[in-house]
Amino acid sequence: MHKLPAETAAGTQTWVNGVLQQQEQQQQEQQRSSSWQHRRQQPVRTHVVSTRRTRPTSLPPISAGHNLGQSAALTHACSDTHVPVPWRATPAAGKPLFGTLIALLHRGVPVLGVIDQPVTRERWVGLAGQQSSLNGRPISVRACGHVKDAYMYTTTPHMFAGDTEQAFHRVRDAVRIPLYGCDCYAYGLLAAGHCDLVVEADLKPYDYMALVPII
Repeated sequence: MHKLPAETAAGTQTWVNGVLQQQEQQQQEQQRSSSWQHRRQQPVRTHVVSTRRTRPTSLPPISAGHNLGQSAALTHACSDTHVPVPWRATPAAGKPLFGTLIALLHRGVPVLGVIDQPVTRERWVGLAGQQSSLNGRPISVRACGHVKDAYMYTTTPHMFAGDTEQAFHRVRDAVRIPLYGCDCYAYGLLAAGHCDLVVEADLKPYDYMALVPII
């Protein structure tokens, strides 16, 4: 198992918590000025993540960028550590089960992951070598010895085509209950032991890097 040095892990988690705290403050300000019903009717807007907050001295200055649906790499100046920060577009359809994914890579290995759901106020955090948590409480996947007993999620069956579609149909027909939707939220449910499988296709690094340390 890849383990992040203790001093780097502590500094990284402090910085990530600061970024997420600022996101929460921005969301609270928006909630005071408009209702959720009004916001769900508006086009999806990205939120600027400022890197001007105080960071631990162990992390050199970094630069941030973002683009809806694309990877925005924050690159550590002194190592090959990268933090892709994607935003999912699910709110465009008025569905509140979207999330922000944050991943930190140390020498190419994802060592810290965050799933943040601002509407339900849920936050999954995973750090290499440690038990994952949901809102500060330890979580784990549940035991499922057979596919026939599994609850399975996929975002949509339309993401599969050709050989992957045939493979998906075999799994779908074998599980106990197939469920659809949720995007990255399904992986949070998996990590917390509420489902047993998430089956998807054509995922990009910014879709799955944050999930590796959590699950």
